[in-house]
Amino acid sequence: MERTILVGLAVLTLLSAVGCSSLTVVTELNNQRFTLDEQPVAHLSARVGGIYLFYYIPLVTGDSEQTDRIRFFRDEPDVERVVHMVTRKSKELGATRLTDLYSWSDSVWASFSLIFWYRWTSVSGNASMAPDVPGSHQTIR
Repeated sequence: MERTILVGLAVLTLLSAVGCSSLTVVTELNNQRFTLDEQPVAHLSARVGGIYLFYYIPLVTGDSEQTDRIRFFRDEPDVERVVHMVTRKSKELGATRLTDLYSWSDSVWASFSLIFWYRWTSVSGNASMAPDVPGSHQTIR
């Protein structure tokens, strides 16, 4: 019985370590600008990864809705989901523009297992605020 509990805990620990998601916000930009006219807010970088069976079947992945959480049997490292993480955070920070949006996905075959793959998607972008131009606000009648 003790051995079964220990094996169960070891499996649970392994599963929680293999599916991961993170969202990094860098706000200290040393007075550098992303574009000429816009006020920089932050550089954003997100990553979601997980373990797949036969490359296509998601087993355990990071959660694209809440960082540092895991999901079971959901294809969370999808580009659309990770871009949504970055754009949502950009909006939360008050940014009005997101420039230099870049995404990439990759995978690694776990050759010792013959059937498992680790897949991940990363997305980064620069959040900025457009300058407030006098007279640009329209009155709705």
